[in-house]
Amino acid sequence: MCLVLFAYNTLPGISLLCLANRDEFWERPTKALEEWESGVLGGRDLESGGTWLGAKGSNRISFITNVRNFHLPKKSNPISRGLLVSSFLDTEVDAKIWWSKVNQDSYEGFNLFLFEEGKAYLASNATKTFESLEPGIFTVSNGDWKKPWPKMERLQVKFEALLGKDATRILPEEIQAWEKRFFLLLQDKERIQEESLLPDTGIGLEKEKILSSIRIQSPGYGTRSSAVLTLWENNTMTFTEKTYLSPFSEDGTEKTFLRAIR
Repeated sequence: MCLVLFAYNTLPGISLLCLANRDEFWERPTKALEEWESGVLGGRDLESGGTWLGAKGSNRISFITNVRNFHLPKKSNPISRGLLVSSFLDTEVDAKIWWSKVNQDSYEGFNLFLFEEGKAYLASNATKTFESLEPGIFTVSNGDWKKPWPKMERLQVKFEALLGKDATRILPEEIQAWEKRFFLLLQDKERIQEESLLPDTGIGLEKEKILSSIRIQSPGYGTRSSAVLTLWENNTMTFTEKTYLSPFSEDGTEKTFLRAIR
């Protein structure tokens, strides 16, 4: 994942709501949202075997974003970051204990979200932090999540405007209509033109502009899929992924899973 907004214990009736865009090279082999043999629900990176956003029973949900910093030297033979998500989902170990055993230096920079049994955490090997989250609305992208980039702020402002000043009750029977609205937010292609607002991750201003939109569109790299995951307080989960057909396509294929989590 490269841009995620999530609302944690702050919307009536909803424990967790995630709006997420996965940005990746178009040539990288990928399988769309499905249930794995292990019971994990998520898309799959066919090159390394992990995932960017996934869920499993017992209220286990996780996603990862890379931290982009080309000012730092690349690691030698790093482990794929997506394997952290699938590893967490495939264990029943407490999140704090699981994290304590992760060899952070074996991976390129990342932000990792962990959710288990109603508790949410954000961990990062870039900032060497593991934080327990209080209820709220958060955005995470490819840098320090506490230092928002313009695209992060734009998505959160648009999301909060969509909900209105009062906390809107999103009912399960209305989730399809809400998902359509959320997907429109995730498809915002407007780029930031004010250079002073752009981060400096070592790729140059022109590339920073290309990557500054909520949905990234470029021939070789960009937003390949969008997803909306909703975990209701009654432990029912709705997980919908829209996979785009090509870099500049407005059309896509959608898959939805609805289930009770035990």
